Amino acid sequence: IWAVAAVGMGIGAGHYFASASASVLILIVLAILPYMERMIDRLNQSKEYSIKCDFSANKRVHYELLLKQHNLKYKLSKEIKEGNQLIINWEVRGPAKNHEQFAAVINEDATVNRFEY
Repeated sequence: IWAVAAVGMGIGAGHYFASASASVLILIVLAILPYMERMIDRLNQSKEYSIKCDFSANKRVHYELLLKQHNLKYKLSKEIKEGNQLIINWEVRGPAKNHEQFAAVINEDATVNRFEY
């Protein structure tokens, strides 16, 4: 809205070339912006992971080490122990490729009973 108002003020003041140039620049930015947004989303995705496994003293540390190995930044959001089961939830950020690699490793891990993301 502000850009269109500025172009309109430029036309009203008689600065036709500057206004036309600004209009073309605005159209280029609007055309490129969706591609840039998709690229940024691929580079920095945010997901929530939940892992359910049998309880063991160092299970959380094991999974957090895997997150670090895949260059993912994480924040523990919840850890629940139900009987002999452990449910751990994280908020995880990182590139889409790293998320996919981590998910592939976790899906192959025999100690994981349930994995949600």
